[in-house]
Amino acid sequence: AKVAPQVLWSLFSGRRIPLIVGWNLTYRCDRKCLFCGLSAAVGEELRTEQALTIIDRLADAGTRVIVFSGGEPLIRDDLGDLLVRCKTYGITTGITTNGDLVSRKIDQLRFLDNMKLSFEGPKIVHDRLRGEGSYDEVMNACEIAKSRGISVLLNSTLNRLNVSYIEQILQTAETLNLKVKFQPISSAHTLGRDISDLLLDGKEMAETMEKLRKLRKTSRAVANTDAGLAYMAGWPHPEPLPCLGGRLFLRLDPEGRSYFCTMQRNNFSTDTILNVGVARAMEGLQQENCDGCWCTSTLELNLFLSKG
Repeated sequence: AKVAPQVLWSLFSGRRIPLIVGWNLTYRCDRKCLFCGLSAAVGEELRTEQALTIIDRLADAGTRVIVFSGGEPLIRDDLGDLLVRCKTYGITTGITTNGDLVSRKIDQLRFLDNMKLSFEGPKIVHDRLRGEGSYDEVMNACEIAKSRGISVLLNSTLNRLNVSYIEQILQTAETLNLKVKFQPISSAHTLGRDISDLLLDGKEMAETMEKLRKLRKTSRAVANTDAGLAYMAGWPHPEPLPCLGGRLFLRLDPEGRSYFCTMQRNNFSTDTILNVGVARAMEGLQQENCDGCWCTSTLELNLFLSKG
């Protein structure tokens, strides 16, 4: 409701407004998850002063929500400073994290609104996918964040190691009084790593989405919408969907370059927001070879924003 007027105005005027921004602050990470290779990515990162300037420019351009991710965003020591700057503009903030550093850096998160924690199932499954000790860190992070008034959402990446544990994942979420959002793993984060043994095929995906649609009727913990689950049932060849990436939302890489979404990572703006500003950076974005929404957050945004 808070963004509805801007959505309608953008759709009618044709003006691009980065209402919601997903920002990969770094590709560095303290974990080496089985389905992710981003920690091996190389490249520059913005200095604190540069990142603060980008927040200033995004605020001027109409940004209302910024979600910081990575890599692991808490590896950066200046995240607290970025959250403070966002708060001065009334920008709602979120982070996507594996939970490892939450206990050590919770004091830096006093202005954080939302935390999305990676959660893959029972301890033996979660630790196999994300590394020994990671399950306990997630559980600890949940309690600490909730005690500080931070809204917590669990995120589960469906794959062949955890797809049979969906009920257990939901039970844990219900015990914690949290919701969990499900999405398929993808080659988008692998940087060439072979994850074919983890990927669900089309039949498995359709069956899993139908199962979640049924569970959604009895479990308050499923965060996905019916429309989102129905769309993902067609993965990996879903129906075309109007995309508002680069028009009402966008992503930034650690250097400050803008792009549509994770699947369009190689289709960057020609220069950084720091150098050319928000409007010019967004003008150059053109969608190429889109195979549909893989990231649940992007998918749900498209489904929601396209309705105004």
